[in-house]
Amino acid sequence: YYFGRDKNLNAKNALATSVPPFEQYRLGGTFSGPIALNKTHIFAAVEYLNIDKANTVALPDSNPFAAQQNGNYPFTVTEKIVDTKVAKGLKWSDVAAKVGQSKEWVTAACLGQMTFTAEQAAVVGEIFGLSSEEQRWLTVVPYKGSLPSAVPTDPLIYRFYELVNVYGTTFKELIHEEFGDGIMSAIDFKMDLRREPDPKGDRVNIVMSGKFLPYKTY
Repeated sequence: YYFGRDKNLNAKNALATSVPPFEQYRLGGTFSGPIALNKTHIFAAVEYLNIDKANTVALPDSNPFAAQQNGNYPFTVTEKIVDTKVAKGLKWSDVAAKVGQSKEWVTAACLGQMTFTAEQAAVVGEIFGLSSEEQRWLTVVPYKGSLPSAVPTDPLIYRFYELVNVYGTTFKELIHEEFGDGIMSAIDFKMDLRREPDPKGDRVNIVMSGKFLPYKTY
């Protein structure tokens, strides 16, 4: 038997400019017969499979999110912002004060996870010396998700992963007990991060507040 496929038989992805390379061939056969009549028989089967395809996550330039997914934005704009912040000795709280939003939200936006208005982007552009094109990128809805892997490797970020692993079921149990079946929004959301003085060593104080969204019946 034989089974074959190649890219000429495939449809083009809606976001792609061409059909990616793909070839699949499967062939095989069976053989059987008597060794000793009415006593011993032999049966053998063999199969061969070959798959040749492209494995890539890069999007074509025609896709509006191609620059973000392919590493051009928000990463290059973000890198410029971070480099300039370090060079100028700026603090996120100072940037936030000029933008007129919380330091938590402004930091997230500068790191490519939120969307600035044109007016806010102009303020950020003046602070960090961004071109008009770079400022326009700050007003585009970003492809959210800032971590390169499912399990973070940075020690500080990993502590939050550990926190959810240990206390995630506790969060769920207590929130459901208090509010019922639903979730805490990360969109209608605010956060406040402060340094808490302590004689035994200063502490990180983070307060998160998200709107409760109940599941609806229908």
